[in-house]
Amino acid sequence: LTGVVGIAMYYLFNKDLQALSVMSTGYGILQDALTSAARISVPLLLTVAVVKVFTTSLTIGSGGSGGVFGPSMVIGGCVGTATGRILQDLWPEMVTQPEAYGLVGMAGFFAGAAHAPISTIIMVSEITGNYSLLLPTMLSSTLCFVLCQKVHLYQKQYPSRLDSPAHRGDFLIDVLEGSHVSDVFDPGRKIQLIHQSKTLDEIVHSLAGTQQHYFPVVDDEGRIIGIFSEDDVRAYLYDETIWKLALARDIMESNFVKVRPDDDLNTVMQRFTAINVEALPVVDQEDSGILLGMLNRKETIGYYNQQLMKHKRAGEESEL
Repeated sequence: LTGVVGIAMYYLFNKDLQALSVMSTGYGILQDALTSAARISVPLLLTVAVVKVFTTSLTIGSGGSGGVFGPSMVIGGCVGTATGRILQDLWPEMVTQPEAYGLVGMAGFFAGAAHAPISTIIMVSEITGNYSLLLPTMLSSTLCFVLCQKVHLYQKQYPSRLDSPAHRGDFLIDVLEGSHVSDVFDPGRKIQLIHQSKTLDEIVHSLAGTQQHYFPVVDDEGRIIGIFSEDDVRAYLYDETIWKLALARDIMESNFVKVRPDDDLNTVMQRFTAINVEALPVVDQEDSGILLGMLNRKETIGYYNQQLMKHKRAGEESEL
């Protein structure tokens, strides 16, 4: 079918070989459009652009070999040069180089179709080796990108990295690395501290009246020296003979993991996962013996979800 269309174009334009561009790469007519626009008629440029859309769809839709970048460049270049030719006929004193419109058309068409304005601007400038049209190219690419937000060249293209499974892990790390412990934990929350000399019997009775699951152990000066969980205490519940003998310093973990206010949440989540705990003590940035509070894993995940929704709403608003 593509061949039939190409042959029809060939005879329609008096056996002009340029008309066969609709069933080939089209780079020949594109080169002429960008270097010597006067050699090509406006009807031929516009017809090639329109029919190229049709033949490219036939080729790719039927499983044929080919991409969309090249055809997009040809279509955009032909439409741009045709526009320049028309404007030159209307205002010959103002429009002296209709070929320049072809460069701008190339960038604008692919930027709108592929939703890639920045890379398209750079790519077209590099291909042509000409940066004198950088500003109009930026204007055209941005305008086409905004107008084509709801039109997708690739059916499975996601609106942003946030929605893409391939980049979801990278986005997760970006959000977590951009946040810190100080953004999440509440330094004013009351925490039950356990003195190192407190007996296990006293500790058991203390656990009955609190919802806290992890207990920092402090020395006589109030400096944190260890931590234990209610699971650590539960291991001794069936051995009442040592309740009055065992002390907090006997059941605590002295080599414990701690975090500081300036630590990023990506590092914190790695520590949560590595030792499989639900809370970590937050200590002073300069003095690790000064306890500032406790950071819960659920709070960290909740904060991340809030940031995720904030980025998603911002992305949706930008699309509108």
